Amino acid sequence: MKILITSGATREPIDTVRFISNLSTGRTGAALADFLAEAGHEVEFYAGEGSTSPSTVSSITRYSSFQNLRTQLEKRLSTGDLDYIIHAAAISDYSVTRVIGASQMPLDQTVKLSSDQEILQIELSRNPKLIDSLARFSPTPLGIVAFKLTDTKDERARKAAVVKLFATRGVTHVVHNDLSNLLSGHTYFQLFDIEGTIASASSPGALAQLLHTHALRKPS
Repeated sequence: MKILITSGATREPIDTVRFISNLSTGRTGAALADFLAEAGHEVEFYAGEGSTSPSTVSSITRYSSFQNLRTQLEKRLSTGDLDYIIHAAAISDYSVTRVIGASQMPLDQTVKLSSDQEILQIELSRNPKLIDSLARFSPTPLGIVAFKLTDTKDERARKAAVVKLFATRGVTHVVHNDLSNLLSGHTYFQLFDIEGTIASASSPGALAQLLHTHALRKPS
């Protein structure tokens, strides 16, 4: 199976040295890549800047912002030679539109902004959901494993967030985790297909085994 794995976090630039990002380290995606490559799959890895890289995968591409990743994926998926994309990257919902100083005038984001500014207002604009475009980028059937991170103790809300992803074209499986697990240092994933929960995993390696056994089938 020919698989592309996205992993790590996007960085949305404020200026040439500052950016907005999130907590993702990319460790889970790297562990999945190593396991699946050792299991005989042909794996390509797209990693956010500064995130963890797999040790057994030679095809590694770095991305920076939402738009940078979108552009690279559109080009790569347009070849139509991939079977699956495991979309584990933590994508920013917003990008920086402009930065405004105390004078209420937009500042030049193409240079390092002065630290003498007393006030900086950062204007954000919402990014489209990248996962909605993945199947459209590919001219051939593409299976998609989506990841969903929630932040709620309400089981019904968690399940609704997972179910919503199955309305996305190409999504065959969803991996769920909750922020409470990440903050407590506990690893706990649930793997879903369209009919419901398949199994739980307490480590990235166990999750990789579940994906290899239950999820990765030739898309049609």
